[in-house]
Amino acid sequence: MRFTIIIPTFNEEEIIKKTIINLEKFIQKYLKDVEIIITDGCSSDRTIDKVKKLQKRFSNIKLIKNYEHIGKGSDIGEAIKKSKSSFCIFMDADLSTELSYLSRLLFYLEEGYDIVIGSRLMKESVVDKRKVRGFLSSGYSLLISLLFGVPIKDYQCGFKGFNRTKILPILKEVKNKKWFWDTEVLIRGYKEGLKIKEVPVIWKENRKPKLNIFKVISEMFVSAIRLKLIIWCKSL
Repeated sequence: MRFTIIIPTFNEEEIIKKTIINLEKFIQKYLKDVEIIITDGCSSDRTIDKVKKLQKRFSNIKLIKNYEHIGKGSDIGEAIKKSKSSFCIFMDADLSTELSYLSRLLFYLEEGYDIVIGSRLMKESVVDKRKVRGFLSSGYSLLISLLFGVPIKDYQCGFKGFNRTKILPILKEVKNKKWFWDTEVLIRGYKEGLKIKEVPVIWKENRKPKLNIFKVISEMFVSAIRLKLIIWCKSL
């Protein structure tokens, strides 16, 4: 396969069918040699049943059923490890980022970048989301950049591409399995000298967040401090 698209799911029965069909239409029109991996975090609804039905219709869909709900990061990491492609791109199940940017991520990966990330915080980006969430995202990115000295604007956009060979050694070092996973991968990748490209995107908040954003941010802040201490101790 040329590359793999990874979609982590957890109780996404309301949107997963529409998501996969829209993605397949885009692939058939603009791309080729693409596999889709749905990596499910032990959903308790009908997400898996709907994916299995779509597998009969689309031969390029693979399903990874995780029998424990550890976290989004763990699910994505396992999917990357099981992929056979040279490049892996993951995106959120609600397709918040416009699909046309898939081609841009793939272009830069093929040009030699190790990590390519969609950014909602670049000047060229077009973003439609709640002001509170936008403020928290900007504040979080500023904090992480100050703590770790990494010149990235948006750490948490659910639209990232990886050179699989280059990212696998980084994944072995990543400790966080949940929402901080994205940030830790980027920090560790940058510290190891991987080539990172940040690209503007068109992004729309397609649904209300299912999580308590303030709780998630607080957990990520604690994870950031923990990682800072780990890196600091190793440097002694």
